[in-house]
Parts: sequence; C-alpha cells; structure tokens
Amino acid sequence: MGKLDPAVAKTLEQATKTGLEQILAETAHLGQKVNDWQITFTGKYGTDYLFRAAIALVGLGANLPQDALYPLTTIDGNGGG
Repeated sequence: MGKLDPAVAKTLEQATKTGLEQILAETAHLGQKVNDWQITFTGKYGTDYLFRAAIALVGLGANLPQDALYPLTTIDGNGGG
C-alpha cells in the first residue's frame, strides 16, 4: 500500500478539523436553555447526523428521551464559567 498523495492527505486533515469544529459548535445548540441549564433530549436523531455526532461527543450512550433527560451547565454557583 502506498502513501497518500500529499494534497489528499492535507485535504483529509483539514476536513477532519472542520468536521470537529462543526460538531463542537453544535454542542452549544443542543436542547433548550432553562435557568442557565441546557436540557437535552437524546436518542431520536433521524438523519440529523450533526446532532447525533454532537451527542456522541458529549454523551455517548445517551438514553431515549422518554427514559432520561440530560441537564448540563457550564456556570458555577457564583455565575462564573
């Protein structure tokens, strides 16, 4: 097996970086905000692969929405992050 063409390798590296950036950005939009808590219902993704990837990043193995909800906050008790 030969090495990848450098241009192809560079493109794949950039695609991986871009994909991770998109997934990380999506985590900020999971669920709905309630009193500085982000409440996310998981488990039903359909063809929303970005949502699926974001859930896998922050909560791999999450249950169905009728079984669990997952509150998340990045604010401490003093209002700081």
